[in-house]
Amino acid sequence: MPQPLSSGQSISSPDSNSSTPSECPPPILPEVHPNCPPPDGTMSPTVELEYLSRVVFLIVRGLDPPPWLEAHISDIFKSEVDNFPSSMTWPQLREMFRIVNRAAKGTYRPIILNVLVDIHEHSTHADVLILIEATGRPVNLRRHTVCRLRWRRREGRWQIYHALAIRSPSLFQFV
Repeated sequence: MPQPLSSGQSISSPDSNSSTPSECPPPILPEVHPNCPPPDGTMSPTVELEYLSRVVFLIVRGLDPPPWLEAHISDIFKSEVDNFPSSMTWPQLREMFRIVNRAAKGTYRPIILNVLVDIHEHSTHADVLILIEATGRPVNLRRHTVCRLRWRRREGRWQIYHALAIRSPSLFQFV
């Protein structure tokens, strides 16, 4: 019987005879936490963008991201979250999520369900789409949110310059 995967595991089959030369096992994504290391230069652009986006997501949970993330935040960063003030800067967005998490007193639990990375032509811009499920805001309500993080490659690194989050009103459920 298959076992659930823990963080950092790949979804590759243990049976080496089942792979063909054209199949590659999915890359292993490093574990994300407030003290996680910066990208080490060995990740593909797709894996690096997913990793960076998951590190950005730490603020949604009310956690401080690692200090190295600041180098990946564009000085023109703006965010639009459907129920927050429009055009927030990175510091304003971080503070807003601190307030949300403090007010929820541990009942707000956002988790990432899926991540899709779309790197544009010439590998200088990318969109990362994230599907989030959150419970507890308000209490006993589960809702889904789609986030689009826009990244651009500047000075040898990916920098997030725009975040858009839209809660899905058709997927609200009471828990």
